[in-house]
Amino acid sequence: MKKIILGLATILFILFFLRNYTKTREDNINQYNFIVSKIKIRDNGSILINDTFYSPNFMLTNGYDIKINDSIVKPSKSREMYVYRKENSNYKLFLTIKSKK
Repeated sequence: MKKIILGLATILFILFFLRNYTKTREDNINQYNFIVSKIKIRDNGSILINDTFYSPNFMLTNGYDIKINDSIVKPSKSREMYVYRKENSNYKLFLTIKSKK
């Protein structure tokens, strides 16, 4: 019985690891380029942008001071995300966020 439980726990761990690995890899390949139109601050201090944006590679928190009308850019296969802020009708680099992984 202990071997069965240990085997099931091992399989679940491997499946969890593979799921997270594939999501992280997929996010690394994706590129992002959008304007922030809505920000929601969660209970843990992280922020949800435009009701849908979430990246497993980047932990966006309230401390980054991301605001509505900021532009967020992440090139494909990049470990950095760039936040541009509009100044005098031009977007200028405001912040560089490094990947947590």
